[in-house]
Amino acid sequence: METVATKIFGGIKKHRTALINLAKISIAAGLIYFLVNHLNPSQIYADLKKADKVLILIALAMLSLNVYLQYVKWELVCKQVLGESDKRKIWLSLFYGFSAGISTPMRIGEYVGRAIPFKDKNLLEITFATFIDKIFPIFMVLFLGAISSIIFIHYYFSVPFYVTVSLFLVVFGSLYILMLIFSDSDFWNSYLYKKLTNIKFLNKYIEKFQVIKKIDKITLRKVTVYSLLFYFTYIAQFAVLFFAFSGNFDVINYLWIGSMVMFAKKFVSFLSFGDLGIREATAVYFAGILGLPETAAFNASIILFVINLVLPSLVGLFLFLRRS
Repeated sequence: METVATKIFGGIKKHRTALINLAKISIAAGLIYFLVNHLNPSQIYADLKKADKVLILIALAMLSLNVYLQYVKWELVCKQVLGESDKRKIWLSLFYGFSAGISTPMRIGEYVGRAIPFKDKNLLEITFATFIDKIFPIFMVLFLGAISSIIFIHYYFSVPFYVTVSLFLVVFGSLYILMLIFSDSDFWNSYLYKKLTNIKFLNKYIEKFQVIKKIDKITLRKVTVYSLLFYFTYIAQFAVLFFAFSGNFDVINYLWIGSMVMFAKKFVSFLSFGDLGIREATAVYFAGILGLPETAAFNASIILFVINLVLPSLVGLFLFLRRS
């Protein structure tokens, strides 16, 4: 019995990555199957057929702005932290990251994918640079998403005004303090550097941590601005797609839902493949409460997934295979 159990656990450990990916794909497929049946497949198909194709093309064209903002932000970090200014390598790094991150929890594979073109750089340095590039968009999602969610809770769940104000102050204050800390170059250059170098098993990497001292306030401010622009580009894409499928010009509510969807999926993105199913379920939920067409929310979310995740990942995969 012990031998059988040992073999089973050994097999699970050996194939852990494959099993995790299979579980995530299963969760995504299950959620999509449930939503399709809940919303009526024929209605989803009918909405897809009658959608405003021009608006869908506009959302597709916005992908260029979306990717460009990510590139400019990553280029800024690469120049400042890694001392890398080769535009071709930076572009390749970004797209390799898209491909490597789509199937990993919280897109953690992006850290490895971005390192591929930089053969002369240490993985620890690239990981740190990627962290800098990613942390500010996360703050934007948490900060603006939390505000949107509190307003939603107040209006649609009859929460007392004083509770709403308290929640708003706690969330706003906490995230604002975190933004101030992470936007302060002294935090990176002094506090964080000293803490890392005091950890014994990291002593051999002390030289690599010198990249932390290259961060300045101007760089951090620019990264924050680019992160904010990227955030609004993303929810604007969602709003345009929602409009394309609903036919109703209710942009404020579409942006509101987009903000809450981004906020909600940040906490459960590790459960699914590329957030597939989670994004759609969250959008359908909020659309239903706001009295907006649920099928339009579902279709907008699916197309957004294809535009912003699948297409860049396929380009990255093509570039990687051509390189190989």
